[in-house]
Amino acid sequence: MINKVPTSYFLHDCCANCKHVLCIDEDDMFNINQYYCHFDKSDRPKCGSLIINEELLSEEEQELNEDLLIEIYGKKIDVWEEWANSHRVEQSGCCDNWEPISEIKEEE
Repeated sequence: MINKVPTSYFLHDCCANCKHVLCIDEDDMFNINQYYCHFDKSDRPKCGSLIINEELLSEEEQELNEDLLIEIYGKKIDVWEEWANSHRVEQSGCCDNWEPISEIKEEE
């Protein structure tokens, strides 16, 4: 197969390829990639992503009555949103703390 990509193609350093960034990319999150910088290594609450296995409610909590379940779920969403709002970044952003996820090896 002939490679149609220009030989000048390269990846820029940005949030999308930084090892400190959590990317949530799934249908239950509105089909939009969401990026969060975790450079500060703070305690990150579960985000509710099923793809990265971070359900908000434990099995025990899921067995509770509906009113209590809604209250607990709402509180956990509020904790996630507070963390997320202070860590949200753009895919194309970059800062002085950028580090590669892994070294990209060129094919010979």
